[in-house]
Amino acid sequence: MAWIDMVGEEKVEGKFAKLYDKLTLSGKNELAHVLKVQSLNLDLLADHLKIYQTILSGSSNIC
Repeated sequence: MAWIDMVGEEKVEGKFAKLYDKLTLSGKNELAHVLKVQSLNLDLLADHLKIYQTILSGSSNIC
């Protein structure tokens, strides 16, 4: 089985901790694995959050 290094919630600090806090606002206090695999690259994780927020709250021309 393949293994990808990830930064767990108990090891984050500084800007990283703030980003994890934003991503765990669902109340579960645990980050999804699909996001944790991006944890070795803080910029990638931050950009993923921006895209996600845009998709959820942005306007759409589909209608």
